[in-house]
Amino acid sequence: KIEPVINKLNVENIVIAPFTMDNQYLESISDIIDLVNSNKKYVMLQEMQKYNNNEKSKDLYEPNSVATIVYTSGTTGFSKGAMLSNEAYNCMYNQLKYVTDYRRGETFLGAIPFFSAYGSFCGMHNSLCSGQKILLVPKFVPTDIDKLMVETKPNVAFLVPGYWKAIANSELSKKNDFSNLTLAIAGGDKMDPTSIEEINEFLTAHGCKHKLRVGYGASEFGGAVTVVPEDEDYIAGSAGLILPSCVAMVIDPDTGEVLPEGSVGELVFSCITKKAFPLLRYRTRDLCILTREKCSCGRTHVRMKKPTGRSDDMMVIKGVNVWPSQI
Repeated sequence: KIEPVINKLNVENIVIAPFTMDNQYLESISDIIDLVNSNKKYVMLQEMQKYNNNEKSKDLYEPNSVATIVYTSGTTGFSKGAMLSNEAYNCMYNQLKYVTDYRRGETFLGAIPFFSAYGSFCGMHNSLCSGQKILLVPKFVPTDIDKLMVETKPNVAFLVPGYWKAIANSELSKKNDFSNLTLAIAGGDKMDPTSIEEINEFLTAHGCKHKLRVGYGASEFGGAVTVVPEDEDYIAGSAGLILPSCVAMVIDPDTGEVLPEGSVGELVFSCITKKAFPLLRYRTRDLCILTREKCSCGRTHVRMKKPTGRSDDMMVIKGVNVWPSQI
């Protein structure tokens, strides 16, 4: 069934990853294995892994070639495919290391879809680069997020705000300990300061020594653009520090004039490391304030306050972009 689709795509190789290497399972997919053996386009995962620690592996990595095409939610009304390169993925890992602490050997809960920039970059790729074990969720049921957190006890969890709220309000969660969490991040949707404070109170009361971290991002940038560091003197409404290699400014949405520090204006980003999908003076349409006030943690990067509105008439309803013309 997949052949007609594959034939229309410019795909050089397709990696087939079995759920298990159990002999009985492999016998059940013998027809697929026969296809692999007869067609050089297909390769089994365990064969590809033989390239590890091998000179041939160098041929598989081209820094500026497109690794993925992630489709956006549609900042300007239409979803578009953001082309993200191999080096863009590694750049994001190095950027997040500046404000987050990924620890080798810890476990990461993969509850955010990996086909999204948030899940692909901030979740899967960073965890693998850090030597973490990813706890995959084959069939995720949002209403079971509290049960999932209690049963798997992950060290790292990247979730949307709604999931964190559900965890904090769950009777099951209130009966359990969350001291296992070393990195808790909320992203993918806006979150008000009151909710952040309530969730932090919940985490502290249940043994977690780390506060919930928030940030700001977009698919075009590969996920996060700002993150609140662990040791920031948190200010209500803060979206954290602008990550390295990102240049931010606020402009007058009507004239394009760059506004002085502390002014409310449209947020504009330039990301100088995304070579497959370069973004220079990218207009987000979000209204916010930037400040160069030095953080108590010692970092001197630009700090951003959470967006207060839009320069267009778009509304965000439960994480979905909606225009009045669509209603």
